[in-house]
Amino acid sequence: MDRMTAMEVFVRVAELQSFSGAAQDMNMGTPSVSKYVASLEERIGTRLFNRTTRTLSLTEAGQTYYTYVRNLLQEFEEAELAAASRQLEPKGTLRLSAPMSFGKLHLGPALAKFVERYPDLTIDLSLSDTFVDIVGEGYDMAIRIGGSADSSLISKKIASSGLVVCASPRYLQTNGTPKTPADLAHHDCLHYSYLTTQNVWVFQKDEQEYRVTITPKLRANNGEVLTTAAEHHLGIVMQPCFIIAESVTAGRLVPILTDYCPQRFNINAVYPHRTLVSSKVRVLTEFLTEYFGITPNWDKQVKGHPHTV
Repeated sequence: MDRMTAMEVFVRVAELQSFSGAAQDMNMGTPSVSKYVASLEERIGTRLFNRTTRTLSLTEAGQTYYTYVRNLLQEFEEAELAAASRQLEPKGTLRLSAPMSFGKLHLGPALAKFVERYPDLTIDLSLSDTFVDIVGEGYDMAIRIGGSADSSLISKKIASSGLVVCASPRYLQTNGTPKTPADLAHHDCLHYSYLTTQNVWVFQKDEQEYRVTITPKLRANNGEVLTTAAEHHLGIVMQPCFIIAESVTAGRLVPILTDYCPQRFNINAVYPHRTLVSSKVRVLTEFLTEYFGITPNWDKQVKGHPHTV
């Protein structure tokens, strides 16, 4: 029995969670689909699916096999296109993971324009501030704030962002304006839960590093929540420019400690390491790099604000 066809059948059964659905999708009989899957299970020596009268799900071995087979079939497709020297417009579905705030504020509008350019490509976007297992969960690509320590993944910069410390005008009028990072120890601070330095905020000035341990008035795992709290005079917040730029431009928040710059960070497209990069991943990475530009609008908005303290 053709091994490649068997793998294609297995992937469709896994994605549709149905033997009959895969049969209909691939224009073959359900018994043939069952035989293809059975041949793979016999070859591998383990069950790939948990079957009941009502449900069908991958076993642990099946999930691992699905991840590798799906990537393998994608590489075969890319290899055929490369060998034929006919780079077609990307088609199909691209599964994408991205951080919540960046996805809502900036990635959504970018993807709308991207799909206009590539109408045959469908985006399946999942927003979460936790790192997903790109390979294990079957994603084609993820957008990540900062780098990736996983050597099995390729990381390409698509943009960058500064960090800015802000508070509302009313908070500063009531509580005073910090002049140095050390002053933050005596202020109410609004803290991002996933910050890698935990309760320590890090600043730089004249190549010297300043670290201050803050006592959070509010902790949250979402930057938009913290920004809203700062706008309601709850305390001082340190957030990426891509989240806080609009609030600064509107005057609801005022940047402080601008002589002490928190470190910048890159925003990266991350995807599995393959000999041939999927055309879907390649064109989206190139598009996002072009869309956000060398100096994104969010940095320009914050740096150009006239009411910096």
